[in-house]
Amino acid sequence: ILKPLGLLFILLMLITPLHAQDFTTDGDDLQVVSAEVITTTDLFGQTVQLIQGEITNTGAVAYSNINIFADLLNADGEVIGEGFGFPVNACGSGLVQDFALQPEAVQHYSLTIEFFGEESEIASIVFYPEGTQTEPQTREPMSIEHVMQIDDQEVVSVEWLDENKLRFGVGCDADVFTYLDWYEADLTSGEVTAIEHPNADRITEQFLANLRIEDEFEYRRSFLTFAPRSGRVVFQSAVNHFYTAAPDGTGRAFIWDNISRHSLHGIIWQDNDVFLAYYYGAYGEDVLYFTASATAGRISRSIYIGAPSEIVPGVNTFGTHVVIATTFDDITGYWYRHVFLTDRELLFETDELPGNNWPAPIYEDVLTDDPIIYLARPVEGEPRLQCFNMDTDTLTDLSALPLDLTTDDRAWMWLSPEGNQIALAQNGIHSGLWVIDLTELPPCE
Repeated sequence: ILKPLGLLFILLMLITPLHAQDFTTDGDDLQVVSAEVITTTDLFGQTVQLIQGEITNTGAVAYSNINIFADLLNADGEVIGEGFGFPVNACGSGLVQDFALQPEAVQHYSLTIEFFGEESEIASIVFYPEGTQTEPQTREPMSIEHVMQIDDQEVVSVEWLDENKLRFGVGCDADVFTYLDWYEADLTSGEVTAIEHPNADRITEQFLANLRIEDEFEYRRSFLTFAPRSGRVVFQSAVNHFYTAAPDGTGRAFIWDNISRHSLHGIIWQDNDVFLAYYYGAYGEDVLYFTASATAGRISRSIYIGAPSEIVPGVNTFGTHVVIATTFDDITGYWYRHVFLTDRELLFETDELPGNNWPAPIYEDVLTDDPIIYLARPVEGEPRLQCFNMDTDTLTDLSALPLDLTTDDRAWMWLSPEGNQIALAQNGIHSGLWVIDLTELPPCE
């Protein structure tokens, strides 16, 4: 569900919720459970109207090839327009071709709207969902020792507060943080509470004007975030130039301005304000990246000079080295590479590499005696968590992982402040948030 940003964008993004009595479903098993009419901008910057919400399957069979039709009615009960759409993920993209809505499952949907005449107020909506019946597939929840599930929504961002608490964002991984639904989880009590992100109040009209962010679409795709130590801002512009700025948005300065042909997919922070920004097009494409400091500027060379990676890279504490997976000198495996020089070191050889939608490796050398790299990767087809000790050159298998990724899904990992736990999240059909207790797993010797 999209969220308005206040006065600055109120004319660009109007959200008109429809209450339960304002829509009905003319169907059997497939039932719409929520609906909102939204005026927003699409990926091309054009103003469009959508109906968004969730649909559930109340029957005993699964449904594939789902299409959702809708009649738009005015206050007199007259049909003034129509809508058409289908199930989507949290980003509004269509699902994999073989997607089937299982019994009792709930999924996002999105419909485009067309009025028969002049646009007018919608008083109610009648939905007509259709689908092909298919055999249901039972998917038992994964039960893995020392892995605790926190949530089953499309979690795309996690911020550790301390060793026993974290907050997490649910929604589209391409959206800026204020578009996510935020929650705080107490790992001791198991309580999960809906919250507002504490940095949301910083997104004011003056703040965005200081950054020279001109409209809602540019803000939404800016990947704007605040450095963990200094509170400085990093973000990308509408043409994918990458900037940093003071905590109040003033003093905007380039980090890189020649990367407009590539899509930013995420930012990985270290606690000292060092970060890695990574770019790729689609699943299976090489990942390009750069490292920098929110306070000191560039560390690495341009994304065009560094060695591409088949995975999202991990970054060391000072941003001088990355953990990548690729082939050098006919040897495929995981490498530890300098981001400015050509120095590289083979960590271990393997032909079974994860895709660019798997979690990036976590590099840790502050909380451990030896530099440790935590890796999520497939081993004989099974998602596993492993660690590599850089002093002993030892790869240790730690645990199975509850990942079930399609090519349209993504997953991420975050290490807790004391290094005792890893938060693991996945979006998509099999989404969720889990916490892995490293203290109960084999040591990284």
